[in-house]
Amino acid sequence: MGFLCNSQDSKERAGSQPSCVGVTKSPSPAITPDYVPLEEPVMAKKRIVCIKKAPTHLDPNKHITSVGIGNESGWLEQLPVSDVIRQLQTPWGDRYYVHGSDGSQADVRLGKCAFCAHAHTFIRTTPDHSLLDNLLYMPECVA
Repeated sequence: MGFLCNSQDSKERAGSQPSCVGVTKSPSPAITPDYVPLEEPVMAKKRIVCIKKAPTHLDPNKHITSVGIGNESGWLEQLPVSDVIRQLQTPWGDRYYVHGSDGSQADVRLGKCAFCAHAHTFIRTTPDHSLLDNLLYMPECVA
């Protein structure tokens, strides 16, 4: 709790006493009973362990439609790519990464499709020295 000086003392205002001689137990203006600090949301860092492409995983001309979030044991939830994109576009949204079988790790980020008519947004991994942490090298999500 903060304290304020009692500036109503005429001697203090005149300078005849040291400052803050009369201290009162008043809360400072910034701290009030209804004061609630604004906290920035904490984003989660989620691991993508598999992908789903429609109609088939092997078609290089189709985009990823959903991703599986999980750990070494497998996927725990599937998210549509539109949800992942929305999270990545939000400053405090969740972040995603891919862990390759060689121990490499790459963050997932947004890209624009240069070959699509409307240059829509898609997800991709940050380029690095390994291909094994690329989204397209992830296994198919199966039930």
